[in-house]
Amino acid sequence: MQAAPGVFLLKGVRAMRAGIILLFLWGLLGCNILQHEGPKTIRLRIEGAQQAQLQLVTSLKFLAQRQPIYDAAGIIVRDTLIVMLLEADTTEPAIPLEKRFDISQARQIFIRVERRNPEVDNLRMRVWVDNRLDYDVTPPARQRILQFVYFYRTGQDTGPIVF
Repeated sequence: MQAAPGVFLLKGVRAMRAGIILLFLWGLLGCNILQHEGPKTIRLRIEGAQQAQLQLVTSLKFLAQRQPIYDAAGIIVRDTLIVMLLEADTTEPAIPLEKRFDISQARQIFIRVERRNPEVDNLRMRVWVDNRLDYDVTPPARQRILQFVYFYRTGQDTGPIVF
């Protein structure tokens, strides 16, 4: 029994489609389109008066959402960031402090430094994303809290969000 000529043509079209799909997927993987390389490390450095009393809160596991703040006319005047920590480490470090965090899996970090005596505790806080300096602050005497939030979403580097 001989198959109709259309059956062979149908098999050939299916094979060609499968081949095109495989080539397309191979091309995507080869061009690294499906695998977005995010940052791998965060380096935190805090310098200042050695007698400074600080509280450091860090987290790789948190949820964050930016929210606009409107004026009476309904115009956006600024935005704020709502953060819910799912897990965090709280320490009272000595200065100078140099700490590294692996963010290759989490692709985000929350850092909060609170000075107990902001009027006398001078400090400088710097944060590097991989080897790029993203945050360098020496706060004014009255500023008690410094926060640095960074998250990387597929193919988008948000940069630091500082409040």
